[in-house]
Amino acid sequence: MEKSAIIQPNCAVYEFIDSNQSWMEELKDVYHHFILEDAFLVGPIIFTKEPYGIGEEKITVYLPLNDEIEPIESLNLKFEPLFTVIPTLSEKCFEEEEFEIIYEAIRLVCKENNLKLTDQPFYHTMADYMGGYVFEVHGQIDVSEL
Repeated sequence: MEKSAIIQPNCAVYEFIDSNQSWMEELKDVYHHFILEDAFLVGPIIFTKEPYGIGEEKITVYLPLNDEIEPIESLNLKFEPLFTVIPTLSEKCFEEEEFEIIYEAIRLVCKENNLKLTDQPFYHTMADYMGGYVFEVHGQIDVSEL
């Protein structure tokens, strides 16, 4: 586990509700939209997943791009000039099925070191890696009481 941070400029921000575990396909569709617009990623895809009802999750995706974009209301697409999550504890993994184990490990390290997580969801970064993906799970540390 590492002390870490997420800092990315020019992020397109996209939120959607996933009810059938197809969030990865939705993510790919948004990514391909930017390729068609001559925009490209300059960092890892960042996302959060939160429970949103029975069998649904709210997914928020942050795509760091090479340039600023205009928000597109019809696509529920926003723009954030600088996205930061500081400080975090993070751990890498290769499978989404490992997320829950990592969440618990981060919580345990915080408890053992008298640290508190913020009320924010866990952040995940995702990058291509040898025919698959490598993920990094980030838990944001609450520094307001330190």
